[in-house]
Amino acid sequence: MVLAVDGLRIDIPAHRVFREPGSAQKRGTAKVAVAGDMEVRAAAIQIEPGPWDAYIWSTAGSRGLRRISLNWTAGDQRGTLSDEDYPYEFSVPVPEPVTQFSFTTNGIKADGARFETDVITIEVNP
Repeated sequence: MVLAVDGLRIDIPAHRVFREPGSAQKRGTAKVAVAGDMEVRAAAIQIEPGPWDAYIWSTAGSRGLRRISLNWTAGDQRGTLSDEDYPYEFSVPVPEPVTQFSFTTNGIKADGARFETDVITIEVNP
């Protein structure tokens, strides 16, 4: 049995088929080693053209950090976020038409050692 409703159009962005990425695609991921035993990673999460999310996380294990801070810039917006609990991760909504997200992280490891990354940038295609 099939239910048909005239005029109903269900649009689920995750079910759409988009063109294959070309060779000139922007860099949507990043990975940076921090103090040899930990990494800071980032990924641009975008289901369809338009707004997207910048997701940043540390690979430090539970109780591996006392604190980690994220200082970010996206277009004319700036912000700082901090985390003291595992998992050490951040998600920042990036509005359309901004296609670039830059950030640094800094913090204190469980043993008291301080760390700081250089500027890291991830991007999406417009």
